[in-house]
Amino acid sequence: MKRPNWENTTLLSINSSTKIKEEGPFVVFNETHIMPKNVPYTQSEKAQLQYAVGIASIISTFPFSMLYTKFGARFVFLSAGILSTISTALLPFAASKGMIAFTFIRLLQGFAYGANFAAIGFVCHRWATLQQHGFFLACMTTFTSLSVTLTNPVAAFVIHALVSPILFGFWLFLYTDHPDTHPCVSQREKDQILSGKTEAEIGISGFMPYRAILSNKTVLIVWLNSFADIVTAVFLITYLPTYVSKVLRYGVRETGIWSAVPALLHIPVKIGSGWLADNMR
Repeated sequence: MKRPNWENTTLLSINSSTKIKEEGPFVVFNETHIMPKNVPYTQSEKAQLQYAVGIASIISTFPFSMLYTKFGARFVFLSAGILSTISTALLPFAASKGMIAFTFIRLLQGFAYGANFAAIGFVCHRWATLQQHGFFLACMTTFTSLSVTLTNPVAAFVIHALVSPILFGFWLFLYTDHPDTHPCVSQREKDQILSGKTEAEIGISGFMPYRAILSNKTVLIVWLNSFADIVTAVFLITYLPTYVSKVLRYGVRETGIWSAVPALLHIPVKIGSGWLADNMR
């Protein structure tokens, strides 16, 4: 990760006698140091940028969960998507303005990212049959691995900013909070989705039994497994590019490709595990 101090500098003209070379952290013109190269972020700055996303996502998970329970997921998740799109598009500009602006945008990204986890639970609760919860969860939690696989080999921030409005437009157009209100779902499909569910599971109420959830041993074990899965995935996604680039000394293109491979392999394993969980009960 580099800090683009001089990204807007334009060299208007260089005659044939001009000598250009790199010397340490500087670009040298005719033996005169006139401009620094892109200076790497310090380790503490990198950590700050990573922590900003993690802390903001933890904080935002609870309010998003309450908003989903009260208003449904369609427009709440759309608002998070708009925030994510705008903050991602502004990220290169914020990076050029310094650490304060950069960290603020990363906080916004983390806040929007926190909407994902509650949305996954809400959508599975509404749309998955009781026999397919594992498969639904597996497919919906591949978003991190899939996004890295698709965007790491190319300009990740640019691609995310360009594609996100299209994807969230599809979300608004295709998703409803209940199968009964979706025009493309047949009565047979509705019956399959709702089969075996109680009125409390079908309806949306504003009450969430947080005390019972936090004291349930099964929930705590699921959280522990999720924690291990997310930490492993985030660790690889965050630090594998650095290892491939700095230790193995691959170029930018090769680093993007090889860093996406573990995330790609993670997807079929997760989906297969979800299918097995549904069929081994």
